[in-house]
Amino acid sequence: MDAKAAADFLTLLWNCWSSRNNRIFMDNKDSARKTKPPTGVIKINFDAMVSNGRMGYGVIARDKDGFVVGGSGGLKSVQ
Repeated sequence: MDAKAAADFLTLLWNCWSSRNNRIFMDNKDSARKTKPPTGVIKINFDAMVSNGRMGYGVIARDKDGFVVGGSGGLKSVQ
């Protein structure tokens, strides 16, 4: 793991720990909430990764009730 990845990972861990402590000791709740899209709108989520000479992606489309209406994904070797 390079220095930037290690720093990002440690920052993630610290944020998780801080959020946990705020919730337990200060009764603070995060404002982030999942929201349903309006009727007739499709929500699309996309994710990608690159690791050890490979890259991959995934896409999923859902309606307002969370029903999967489509999706795709793939892997590719990169040089």
